[in-house]
Amino acid sequence: MSELADLLRECLVHIERSADSMYAGQSAADIAEMFRAAIAKLERGEPINKGALKILFLPTGDLQEISIDNGWGDEFVALAARFDRAI
Repeated sequence: MSELADLLRECLVHIERSADSMYAGQSAADIAEMFRAAIAKLERGEPINKGALKILFLPTGDLQEISIDNGWGDEFVALAARFDRAI
């Protein structure tokens, strides 16, 4: 699970520098908080809500919409592929 935690940390760096997207149902701050909570749980060895994270990484999901609007859409695609392997 350390691979997943590392990936979420990378995503957290991007999302913390991002503005909200009018196409996303969640704010960048809400997604950042989800990542922080999941990272903390992984570090403690606790289970995480994989379903909620999977929804974020879906094509045209909130995370992709925010990434596109903030200029890191191509990186999102690479991060999503890594997420699929890590989860």
